[in-house]
Amino acid sequence: MRRLWPLLSILFLAACSSSGPMHKPTPLQPLDAELLVTKQWAKQIPGNRLDEVYKRLVPVVANEVLYTVSAEGVVYALSTNGGKRLWKTDLDTIISAGLGYNDELLFVGTADAQVIALNRLDGEIRWQSRVTTEVLAPPAANGSYVIISCGDGEIYALNSENGLPLWQLKRNVPALSLRGNSTPVIVDDVVLMGTAEGHLLAVSIYNGDPLWETTIAVPKGRTDLERMVDVDATPLVIDGTIYSAAYQGRIVALSLDSGRVLWSRDIGSSAGLVADGANLYLVADDSYIWALDRRTGATLWRQDALAYRNLSTPALYDNYLVVGDVEGFLHWLSLEDGRIVARYQVDEGMAIGAPIQVKNNVAYVRNEHGEIEVLLSRNINDVIAESASKIVHQWWR
Repeated sequence: MRRLWPLLSILFLAACSSSGPMHKPTPLQPLDAELLVTKQWAKQIPGNRLDEVYKRLVPVVANEVLYTVSAEGVVYALSTNGGKRLWKTDLDTIISAGLGYNDELLFVGTADAQVIALNRLDGEIRWQSRVTTEVLAPPAANGSYVIISCGDGEIYALNSENGLPLWQLKRNVPALSLRGNSTPVIVDDVVLMGTAEGHLLAVSIYNGDPLWETTIAVPKGRTDLERMVDVDATPLVIDGTIYSAAYQGRIVALSLDSGRVLWSRDIGSSAGLVADGANLYLVADDSYIWALDRRTGATLWRQDALAYRNLSTPALYDNYLVVGDVEGFLHWLSLEDGRIVARYQVDEGMAIGAPIQVKNNVAYVRNEHGEIEVLLSRNINDVIAESASKIVHQWWR
């Protein structure tokens, strides 16, 4: 989560375990594609090597607008219909975390310990607030609160209207941890946060008082590296159940009310989780992709063809799962059995670190240089049938 050199962070995430040997990405095998992936538009966002360090800056899609940032401090609003720039704001600072948002504002965290709120309509700065250290997780916000997780373990609640501090909570930080923080999650009047100590914490949104705390992973081993158990994956909450995972630890299902463990599996993950009506999907530390039954944690399928490719947080795309990898490839997997049905390279050699955003069956992808590409996938048989129909129609005319 914190105090870890960027290069070491990349190496740790690429390893199969903290104490095991480094693994080369599994070579990609020839593929009989079932989907045709096409580029709708792309935007070259000016950036520099800072974007390789802060490569998990999350774009946001809302109300037909794509909001994105560069690590060097520029925030963009682009139309989802073709990528036309609606506004641009240069904050003249290093953006280390973002984007968070509510109905009116965007929120970013900076490397020099600031939180900045911008108007979503025109990019004007609404307020700036000082915190203790670098912010390494996107702010979480609702209409009244902005929750900030800082690199030194401090957690802040700010007034979303003016940035004034409302409460502050201090957490311990291990000597060594992953670079990045778990994104806080607001559920009604509860704030959920993963910690570098391997815990999931629930606090009151009104005053920061702890409600419960559950251990997701217990440090093991003799070295600081072996004992890293960060809960970096953003907690997922569905129908009163929380799903959370820890690096080198396990995935658990918890009761939102009490933090009681409903089931657990020894599958470590820092990439993140997604779920549909019945199943849970996650990328493990070794880049194996798992599908689990949400109710019991039972394995439905496991895909190992992308092992050690340092996969991104998975995203749901219609009846498919899509992940990005360290070489700039996107992979579409069938939700039914995990088979890989399509592949598309966004930019050769440019890793996809930021979570892929999917809206209305369109994928918005940000690579580690901050460039945006917008993709549409369609079933190849449907494309062939449509083309044949057009040919027949033109022939009859």
